[in-house]
Amino acid sequence: MARVDNHYSGSMMSALAGAARGDVDFFERLMGQCFDAMPGMILMLDKDGGTVFCNRAAHRYFGPRVTLSRGPEERDALFHPDDRAAGHAALRRALREGISLTVPLRAMRYDYTMHWHDFEVTPLFDQLARTAALLVRTAPIVPVEERVVRGFN
Repeated sequence: MARVDNHYSGSMMSALAGAARGDVDFFERLMGQCFDAMPGMILMLDKDGGTVFCNRAAHRYFGPRVTLSRGPEERDALFHPDDRAAGHAALRRALREGISLTVPLRAMRYDYTMHWHDFEVTPLFDQLARTAALLVRTAPIVPVEERVVRGFN
């Protein structure tokens, strides 16, 4: 098995150096562009459950409602009512214990149809190792019937 080394390009190193010098706006824009380039849906929530950031894939899937979900009440509207308690429990546990976990939830697409997704919740820490935010990545769960039709194993 080949060994993979971390590689940092000169532009990434200059971006990190710029962030260290206080060019936080540039670094935030750069990170936003990186997240937007990823095909999977990514959201960042603050400790109170408000949406701080969502990448283009999440915006395309959820529609403009995802950027308006500044608090838990608005965010809850994106999920099936029967799944909201499990979603809240996962967020609280990730914040409290500082662990990553995955929870299946039904999320409402831009066209108001519900689809199952695996939501992976990862805590992000500040300089004092306190949970500062939550990174949420998600991918649709493809039903077995669709996997057979599409040729997935």
